[in-house]
Amino acid sequence: MEHAETMPDYFAKINRTGGVGCDRLPTRIRVLASLHDRAPIGVASRIGRTEEGLALWRLRVRGANVPGRWVILGKWFVADEG
Repeated sequence: MEHAETMPDYFAKINRTGGVGCDRLPTRIRVLASLHDRAPIGVASRIGRTEEGLALWRLRVRGANVPGRWVILGKWFVADEG
């Protein structure tokens, strides 16, 4: 059986819920490790949008780029499969 590498959870420091569209946020936001710990661990930079109109993000956490493109659902960063 192969061991699947799992990504840690990342959260956006925002005051919105639901899927987040491009017109609703600045181009950079803070990244949190937990909704309970408000100290930022990185930054997310907006790089475009999905076909559905959700903002796409690149994450930089603890000085390193996180692979992939991300969307925000609720306050949670979720990898974009598109």
